[in-house]
Amino acid sequence: MAERPSGGDSNGTAASSLADDDPRLAFIYQEAVRGLTQQQNLVENMSTRAGSLIFATAFANSLLGGAALANGLGLWDWIAVALLFGIGGLIVFMLWP
Repeated sequence: MAERPSGGDSNGTAASSLADDDPRLAFIYQEAVRGLTQQQNLVENMSTRAGSLIFATAFANSLLGGAALANGLGLWDWIAVALLFGIGGLIVFMLWP
């Protein structure tokens, strides 16, 4: 029985077997793999950026929130709270599958 190659080798093996049949098919396959890899990198990059944004928002909120709320809630405090929830909603929207 022939063994199937592991994950990393399967793309190269499939492309070489396609190249034997038709070089156009091999080119199309390689471009499809490249496109999928590029999309995967983009999604991972967005996830990393969203994590950084969550950290920065939480850090700024923890530093400034206590001092801002020490003397009650004013107009600017409510605006800040609304913006905090707005940023949270945008992050959830960006990470939604």
